[in-house]
Amino acid sequence: MAKSYEDEAIAAGTKLLTEFCVRLDDGEFDSLSALFSEQGEFTRWGETIVGRAAILDSMHNRARSRRTEHILGNVLVERADVKQATVRAVMTVYRHDPGHVIEGPAPLVGPATIARCRAEIRSDGERWEIAHLNVDPPRFAADA
Repeated sequence: MAKSYEDEAIAAGTKLLTEFCVRLDDGEFDSLSALFSEQGEFTRWGETIVGRAAILDSMHNRARSRRTEHILGNVLVERADVKQATVRAVMTVYRHDPGHVIEGPAPLVGPATIARCRAEIRSDGERWEIAHLNVDPPRFAADA
């Protein structure tokens, strides 16, 4: 059976969001920014960053002492066609920042935040990329 464009969009959307989280947590910011279109937008907590270069700059401003794990769940790819799709997911974030780089495991006290995210992804026929990624303000926060 031939793979449908919906199957391709589902696989691409799931891969893009998963790869975004892995690259972010591993500090691979060049690879992370390459997931976006040249004029891609990243909105987090109400601030929108426009353009691959600006997204890369913003990532380099992250505290080196911050250790995170972004866990995706409830991934839903919808409105998929051969060139675009919308991806929705829940992002659970574990975070520890003691103010200095640590070796070994960080203390585990539970999720720092749980938020919803939504990505608009596009394909040029050869490559899928993120046109816009929006991470909503947290629905749950450890410090709320």
